[in-house]
Amino acid sequence: MEVDRSSESTTTLLLDKWKKAKGVESDYRAAKELKITTATISGWRHGKSHAKPSLAARMATEAGVDELHVLAAIEADRAYNADDRRVWQRFGRGAFVALALAVSPVNPLRAAQAPAPLGQHVESQQIHPLCEVAC
Repeated sequence: MEVDRSSESTTTLLLDKWKKAKGVESDYRAAKELKITTATISGWRHGKSHAKPSLAARMATEAGVDELHVLAAIEADRAYNADDRRVWQRFGRGAFVALALAVSPVNPLRAAQAPAPLGQHVESQQIHPLCEVAC
């Protein structure tokens, strides 16, 4: 089963959130500050590639987003089949939704809860501790 890649990726949502947090208005300036090429950012925007883990972690930290959840959401974006995507979504989908909705990704009242057992699927509609939406 193929994975739908038509929606905006975690990397581009993260980039836009990072740009806003840093006061960077253009992709050109973002590329310079991140020490990457504009072609790299273009690849992200066109869904051809994703940020490398070290850069994604840096952007997440600087944007005030939980880096582990962002890294998991990027891996979900990279997944080539639905089963692999579901594994990563358990850990990263909330961050993806939080970025998309510009919601603060950390809720101290819910963040301490343990994740669901590995066998639990996304379809169970567990409330994600980062964004308090069903995942």
